[in-house]
Amino acid sequence: MDRRQAVLDQIHAAFDGVQRGDGTSLRESQVIDDHGSHEERQAARALDTDTRWQDVPDDLIAKHYSAFSFVDLAGHVYYAPAYMSWLVRTGYDTPSNSTESAVYAFDPRGRYDGQHQLRAPNEMFTPAQCEAIATYLSYVADVLDGNSCCSDARQYLEDYWWRFLPNATDPFADLPLRAELAGLDASAPPQQADIDGWLIRLSPGKAKRSRCINALRQGTLPLDDLLARCRQAYDAAGLPLAVRVTPWSQPADLDERLAAKGWGAFDAADVMVLNRLLPVPPLVELQALDAARYAATVGALRGSSDTAIAAHAERIANAPVTYQGFVLNDADGALLACGQMVVAGDLVGLYDIASAVQRQGHGQRLCQSLLALAYQHGARQAYLQVGSDNEVAKRLYARMGFSFAYRYHYRSPEQELL
Repeated sequence: MDRRQAVLDQIHAAFDGVQRGDGTSLRESQVIDDHGSHEERQAARALDTDTRWQDVPDDLIAKHYSAFSFVDLAGHVYYAPAYMSWLVRTGYDTPSNSTESAVYAFDPRGRYDGQHQLRAPNEMFTPAQCEAIATYLSYVADVLDGNSCCSDARQYLEDYWWRFLPNATDPFADLPLRAELAGLDASAPPQQADIDGWLIRLSPGKAKRSRCINALRQGTLPLDDLLARCRQAYDAAGLPLAVRVTPWSQPADLDERLAAKGWGAFDAADVMVLNRLLPVPPLVELQALDAARYAATVGALRGSSDTAIAAHAERIANAPVTYQGFVLNDADGALLACGQMVVAGDLVGLYDIASAVQRQGHGQRLCQSLLALAYQHGARQAYLQVGSDNEVAKRLYARMGFSFAYRYHYRSPEQELL
């Protein structure tokens, strides 16, 4: 059996017996699109006499390219296999825009039900149906799309539907580690050294990532001896001893061993990632600042000391990667928000996002514009970090498409980390 027929058979098996019931019909969806009356909807509905999705005529599918924007949840599930089967059978050898609808129906964001609740795709479809959809999208991306960018099949597959394929592997499984390594480069201060596989950083600035120990590799020294050597360096620099603990810290049981010594946990942060950037224009115009001006701007918003601001400027000016700082101002030149981005290959990190005017959407517009600029510089994925207890910011980033990747925190024998 060829792949095309196998896809068709899987669709038919997974969706066999699905009924439209009281769901929106195909012709009815067109009346809704045209803002027709209730009577017109009922008349259109009466024309759709099919009781099986397999019997929906091809010419109606080709005609009603906007159906999935107007059918309800029951209608969506009923017509989805009809549109899938139609596209597999006809391919793109048709002028109909329904070829796009046959993919758009499986937007990973899901859709709203009759109670205005957003339903995820796996809440709309059964496990067998989800697997059939994933197989279908894989076929469309591999066979029908070819080198064309005319559909979102591959994007939808990589963003969400891949997980329903047999023996699936996450195409972005390495993104969290890539984000961690990129973040290490981006936060590197001039004052750092290696002690038996541990990267110690001794910046006098405010950012804890630049004045802590990153336990990157398993060394040869016993843990107590290694900590003693690190303490000497931090005492000499006048900084509190702190270890940043991540899922990749070495030794693997480092967190448990430090906790057993009575070291407290501080300042947990979540790293969030965005699997795919889109080629969209910036929402707002941003003004670029050099390192000194940017450090002064964000430092003033945070109430940082002069020493911390100077250290911040030094770090971003001398980092092994290029920081690009921007501000968003109003029409009169007053500061609304600021942020930085670091583009390294196809990955961009957002840093130091701060709003001067809270809860007005300025931070989100700034971030979306930074991502748009990063795309123009070659970035295709993104990462950022946010305090684990900052639920407002995490919801904002989630609305932008970011998802949780991993959490890190600090361990220190000190009572507090300033």
